[in-house]
Amino acid sequence: MKRLAEFSLVCEGAISNNVDGLLQSLETEVPPQSFCFFATKLVLWEMLSNIYKYSGDPEKMVSVELATAEADVQITIEDFGAGFNWGAYMDCEPSCEDAGYRGLFLVKQYSKELKFDSAGKKTYIVIERR
Repeated sequence: MKRLAEFSLVCEGAISNNVDGLLQSLETEVPPQSFCFFATKLVLWEMLSNIYKYSGDPEKMVSVELATAEADVQITIEDFGAGFNWGAYMDCEPSCEDAGYRGLFLVKQYSKELKFDSAGKKTYIVIERR
């Protein structure tokens, strides 16, 4: 089943509210106590937090599509900001001294697949059901 949501991340609290709303729609297909549900929540939170902090779009508009399949959950996130040079960050690892790169690092660890469009505005993520 596919779910599409568009919203504005006007404040940091909007991240939590929208993640919770998206996850509620998954509960009938993905058990809330499962690894997949946890990973989906973490990935959504981290990606939306990055958009909130770095997009450069004053309205911080976001489009999120969740699709469930037998083997996985697919997430597509698009924002309307400046995009980013994702290639420069894909191999970075976080350090204890610097908070940078932790979110993207976590997303990579919990995802089966992580891809960006060339402009760095659209993200494709696959989370395996386990």
